[in-house]
Amino acid sequence: MRIQYYRMNGGGKLQFSLAPHPEQAQQPPSAPAPVQPAAAPPPASVVGSTSAKGNAGLRVRVQWLGRGPSPADGWVQPLTLALSDPANPAHIYGTYKGTTDRNGVVFYQNLPSGTFNVHVKGAHTLQSARAAIGLASGTTTEVDMKTQVEGDVDGDNCVTIDDLSAVQAMLGSDKGTPGFDARADLTGDGAVTMADISLLRSGFDRCGDISADNEFRALSTSEGPTLAEALAPWANPSALQHNLSLSLAPTAQNVKVGDVVGVSVVASTGSQAIDGASFVVRYDPQRFVPVDSTGNPAVGAEPGYTLPAVMGNWIDAKGGAIGYSAGIVQGEPVAGRILVATLRFRALPGVGAGPALFSFASAPSSSVQLTNGAENLLEKAEDLTISVTH
Repeated sequence: MRIQYYRMNGGGKLQFSLAPHPEQAQQPPSAPAPVQPAAAPPPASVVGSTSAKGNAGLRVRVQWLGRGPSPADGWVQPLTLALSDPANPAHIYGTYKGTTDRNGVVFYQNLPSGTFNVHVKGAHTLQSARAAIGLASGTTTEVDMKTQVEGDVDGDNCVTIDDLSAVQAMLGSDKGTPGFDARADLTGDGAVTMADISLLRSGFDRCGDISADNEFRALSTSEGPTLAEALAPWANPSALQHNLSLSLAPTAQNVKVGDVVGVSVVASTGSQAIDGASFVVRYDPQRFVPVDSTGNPAVGAEPGYTLPAVMGNWIDAKGGAIGYSAGIVQGEPVAGRILVATLRFRALPGVGAGPALFSFASAPSSSVQLTNGAENLLEKAEDLTISVTH
């Protein structure tokens, strides 16, 4: 059972309870089922630190998401191998450490001979598996473990709200930031941005093992797309359009001192769907003050409704900057003309009339993005000039 609840702003409360159906409540309780003894855990010898050894070899190939095409330095990543008993997957014969090369390939040597389920897991990917792989002494077997699904920041082999919270907590930071958590940098570029949130979306609400057999077909009774099809934006980001734009649309091009002007931050994506947006807008704090819809000092931008998961929303009133990040974690990405957020400013007295500039921070950049497939698809961000009169 899953309950999802979103609060746009203001107070909110969600209550949930379970109760028997009225007809069932009138029936006498049935006799309790007999308690079955718990299954004994596997012997410590098969799950301990000692791994079975031999003279077999295994050449594993994987595809990493969010790190561009191979060969690339970003594809050099740790990959842990586990061999289990096909008749009893809880029986682990051993785990073996390795590191992929620039093409996503790693060799494991001194493995036992026999038939095993093969499991591999990256530092923050879901574990994937293939069934009944034969390993022979003196021979190197090749196996393609396919795409490694991303987002397992805390290492529990599931991508959940806990992982999202860990990445969101680091959003806007980089490796030079005190307390930086490198696990949240899923793309490995040294910074945590909306591209990392986009990459986490590839695995959100999934758990390992992910079957590398049968083209990643999801273990579901529904006739949904295969996992390989669902992962297409991340597996082939070059097929996405990379010419998207952000713009600032004012409610008025000319304002008088004391008046409030609204500024919409709009993403123009055409037919290209996006799963996230972020921006930093700079303004002159000597000439304008951010306000909310009631005219009081604002504490953040007013979110749009199309990208409902707000990741960051702040105002630096002294420095003259507004930052905002939002996206979609579940559901389908959106396309077209998208209202990302609404800003409002009151023109201040005491400064001469004339043009006033509202500008995006350097774009595209880590702070100004339109994302999908763990990539920034933004090509340009258009600034705005408003004329102030007395």
